Amino acid sequence: MITLARHIIKAAAALGHQAAGPGYLTDAGQNPSEGQRAPGDRPYMSAPPSSRRRHSASVSFWGAITPAEQQAFESMARKCAFPPGFRLMQEGSPADHVIVIIKGRVRISTWQDGADRTIAERGPGQLIGESAALSVSTRSATVIAMEEVHALVVTIEDFEAFIADHPMARGIAAGQVYERLDEGQQWRLPLLSGQNCTIVRTDVTEFGGLIRSAEHRRLIRQANLRMTLMSLQGIAGSYSWEDRGDGLLIVVRPDIPTLTVLESLLTGLPPELKRHNHMYADAARIQLRLAIDVGPVVSDAAGISSDSIIRASRLVDADELKAAIRSRDADLGVIASEFVYGTAVRDANGFTGPTGYVRVQVNVKETSTFAWMQIMDLETPGGIRVLPDVPERPLAARLRHGHEHRYRRACPGHRRPHPGRLRADRA
Repeated sequence: MITLARHIIKAAAALGHQAAGPGYLTDAGQNPSEGQRAPGDRPYMSAPPSSRRRHSASVSFWGAITPAEQQAFESMARKCAFPPGFRLMQEGSPADHVIVIIKGRVRISTWQDGADRTIAERGPGQLIGESAALSVSTRSATVIAMEEVHALVVTIEDFEAFIADHPMARGIAAGQVYERLDEGQQWRLPLLSGQNCTIVRTDVTEFGGLIRSAEHRRLIRQANLRMTLMSLQGIAGSYSWEDRGDGLLIVVRPDIPTLTVLESLLTGLPPELKRHNHMYADAARIQLRLAIDVGPVVSDAAGISSDSIIRASRLVDADELKAAIRSRDADLGVIASEFVYGTAVRDANGFTGPTGYVRVQVNVKETSTFAWMQIMDLETPGGIRVLPDVPERPLAARLRHGHEHRYRRACPGHRRPHPGRLRADRA
């Protein structure tokens, strides 16, 4: 079976050979008006050094990477041309390639509420499809050429090898994913007038720990947003979210079942958290608390209001949840309101079912209520287990008190640290 990437390259190659002319890249990658680019010449779309390393969805990825990185990328790419209206990527299809635009513009759209909705446009120098190599294997949007488009096409396997060999380029791509997810903050739900919505509140334990630098916190915020929203890609366009600094507030459309939301999060978050925490040192480690509740929500032009939002915020701050994560040195703890447990969790099967939950009393500020909590073991297949109490390990204490010394979690299979890994010990 021919993959989408091969289909795109084949179609673009045919078009390139037919329409080649001055300034037009053929499949062979040669500009007929200039001849073969000599070794050492600057690659296409080079930018001045002052414009490099800026992390933004609207800034050229190509201009942000170095000439050496550009040459490495070009060496594994096919140079293709696409006619107006050509579908470069299809929402929901397997993600098997990434694209850097050389010339022209594309439209990014998603299918929402029975209609095709444009969410962005991209132009020269911008990278498209990179999230497939970083965290997700299916397309979250459709990409269509608005005009004649020239591009560098690289398979996912080659792009993964590229960012593994060039960690700074990986950081640029990851920052771009974060910025593009930030664009999604503008995708708001219709005004609500008391409909029952699922509320999710997340919080990173010890986010303000003294051992963390501003760069560590930026990385943590990016990673938390990316992995959470990627976990919810199955219900993309059906929720609104807000960045609360050390965590997220997510309000899901009332017609989406709470169990679907919980299943998405408990499927997507554990492997992403495990991978992140095995890759980075303690100062960038994420120990995530997640609270879920349901209740009537009211919104207007000024914002959103709900008792369930307040309650979810109290649940995620529960001392019982914080203590359980700290004593077990766990990376993920989930706490569900009595209503969510009784209507969604109790009768569910598998990893979204009641196994591992314990009932706790929560007393935070003026809120006093009962909830159901579980601490997830990310090292065990299945992962839904209440871990036994263990003596407090160094991480939590150091994050609270700011003691800095060398300590890295064991990473099975890793013989040496990734060159792009942030270290807790700073000069």
